[in-house]
Amino acid sequence: MVLGAVGGECTDCVLVVRPKLGVRTDRLLFAIRTLTAFPFLRPLLERGTGAAYMSKRGLECIEFPIDLYLRLPTIFGAYQRALSQKSLATMLRLEEEAKRELERLTQSVRRRRNLRNKSLTLNP
Repeated sequence: MVLGAVGGECTDCVLVVRPKLGVRTDRLLFAIRTLTAFPFLRPLLERGTGAAYMSKRGLECIEFPIDLYLRLPTIFGAYQRALSQKSLATMLRLEEEAKRELERLTQSVRRRRNLRNKSLTLNP
């Protein structure tokens, strides 16, 4: 993924993603790259193409949480700095860190739901 490329030509194996007005490309890039770090999401994006790249149809079918930067502000701030410095290694590390944090938050929500469901079944 390339950020900030306007115009220009691409080969047929490159998808140009232009966010809607008002959506910052750094926020969209962070959301897409963080979520594609989850192995279960990759097949949804690839849609059976057999190749390790995203399909147009796969991207169109998924709503990416572009407000992810609000949930992980410290990681996103570091990600913005890495992006401006073009430090791919740092970006990859931060994407993995964001993925781990999302997994932790998801597990916490699941535990709370399970506790709530158990308390509902225990009370007559």
